[in-house]
Amino acid sequence: MGSVVRVLLNALALFAIAYVIKGVTFDTFKTAVLVAITMALLNITIAPILEFFTSPIRLITFGLFNIVIAAALLYGVSHFMKGFTIKGFTSALILAVLLSIANGALHMVYFG
Repeated sequence: MGSVVRVLLNALALFAIAYVIKGVTFDTFKTAVLVAITMALLNITIAPILEFFTSPIRLITFGLFNIVIAAALLYGVSHFMKGFTIKGFTSALILAVLLSIANGALHMVYFG
């Protein structure tokens, strides 16, 4: 049940942040939920491989390069998911930063 709540909180954060950033749009909340599920699956499968190969850069940047990895994954998902668009890597990077902050806050409140 906890992972369902996490995906829904992630979708809520994605949908809310899309109103703040000009270059990010969702057609419906259902699309945001599908993007959140896709991102969860990518974070389980592909992200560890990317993190392994980028570990020297992550070490130099004290882990901040993880945001670039998240932005790249979001940008890639936007190319394959209908109803979800990101109009540039800068928008994806801003989305990744705001999503990280929002998820941290939401998970701290919900999961205490």
